[in-house]
Amino acid sequence: MCVTAGCAKVAHHTVLTLVTEHHLYVIKSFAAILKGIIQVLNQLPDKFKVIAVCDVLDFRLEETKKESKDANFTTYKDHRRLLDNKDVDAVVVAVPLNMHYTIAVDTLNANKHLYLEKTMTYDIPQALELVKLVKSKPKQVVQVGHQYRYSPLYYRVKEMINKGYLGDINQIDCRWDRNGNWRRPVPSPELERQINWRMYKQY
Repeated sequence: MCVTAGCAKVAHHTVLTLVTEHHLYVIKSFAAILKGIIQVLNQLPDKFKVIAVCDVLDFRLEETKKESKDANFTTYKDHRRLLDNKDVDAVVVAVPLNMHYTIAVDTLNANKHLYLEKTMTYDIPQALELVKLVKSKPKQVVQVGHQYRYSPLYYRVKEMINKGYLGDINQIDCRWDRNGNWRRPVPSPELERQINWRMYKQY
């Protein structure tokens, strides 16, 4: 995943903030998606600077600092306090699905640019309401992330298809296999639902 496309219209040297309450993926008690996002942004120092990270879990904030190349950022446990920060230009939202809508709305109402991880919202009514809000804020850049949508490899494949290098394409068979366990390690039983939110319908 590359967040640069979602912020291409944002002014040079954009300050990008990561909102990562209840990270999407936890590997060795660290959110892989947050690690991936920070790695991408660290490769683009002339365009982005991570200045803040938000997570409701203290141990995640500490691990994020340890894993990050440059841990010179402010940490928050409440995304609303983060949005009060006037230095923040854009926000990446990578949280459990049931929180997407609320944080996205708060971000847009705070006049920040938004990169919202897939899936856009928990349900269709929320998605429709969010689209209305986005349309009312034409100066803000909003992007919903999708699996490998902006990977250079897939752009190259598309280019090869368009130029006819692969002949006439009449069928594509695409599969996604995951052999790993969806359940993530939990340091304490009371955190089970927060960390393994994908296992519970309410999220």
